[in-house]
Amino acid sequence: MSRSWARVLILDAVSRHRRLLLTLAAGFFTFDLLIAGIYDSLLGSGIGAALGVAGDPPAAFRALAGGAANPFTPEGWLSFGFLHPIVLVLLIAWTVAVAAGAVAGEVENGTGEFLFTRPVARWQVLSIRTAMWLAGLLVLLGAGWFGSFAAMSYSDGLEDFGAAALARIALSILPPLAVIAGVSFVASCALSMRSKAVAVGTGFAVASYFLNFASLVWEPVEPLAPLSVFHYAEAAVWAVDGVAWGDFTLLMSIGVGLIVIAHLVLERRDIAP
Repeated sequence: MSRSWARVLILDAVSRHRRLLLTLAAGFFTFDLLIAGIYDSLLGSGIGAALGVAGDPPAAFRALAGGAANPFTPEGWLSFGFLHPIVLVLLIAWTVAVAAGAVAGEVENGTGEFLFTRPVARWQVLSIRTAMWLAGLLVLLGAGWFGSFAAMSYSDGLEDFGAAALARIALSILPPLAVIAGVSFVASCALSMRSKAVAVGTGFAVASYFLNFASLVWEPVEPLAPLSVFHYAEAAVWAVDGVAWGDFTLLMSIGVGLIVIAHLVLERRDIAP
């Protein structure tokens, strides 16, 4: 692919998604700023003690922080800021939107016949769209990190929490999203309607989230927990003990494998509405 074509495709990907990315980043930054900012007032008002901060909090509260830590500890509370359903909606929205538009959206709009028949390899087009997803995701996670870090500077309870530990919390959500992205890109490459690709990606993410949540609050479902990608997003544990490289490698390998499958599906399909 010539540099001119690469530049056109990159600029096109950026122009299509920059507004969505900036909006989601602002929302992520603001949410995590507020979450970290209210830590002292929550504990100081006695609400934290009433909800279990002094002992073992209910399983539902642990589930919102990844299930492995007391959500009212510094690491648990900051993890809550990255694993809260609102935040996950923002991250999943970015992932599914970029993936669904990569191929299915182009086919539905009628631009796929032009884009994928130019003297540019299909794998190169899909690679640029995948890189756009990853770059945007890192921007979103960075926005959340900056929001939390800014509030930590003014919090007595969080001022000793390290920036590196906070970065590990942000990193912990990357592997589950890589798998969701892989599923979404495969759906986009196999289908001809954006809405159907969105439904597949969103459905997988929602089912995986609720399976993990149910396994943390309902004992009969617990054996099924490893089937959920969110089971491996133990942000609070990563903050304290370091990156769980085994889980990280497993999920990232699955995500990369699904992206490879997406490329194979795209190479073998006829581009037609």
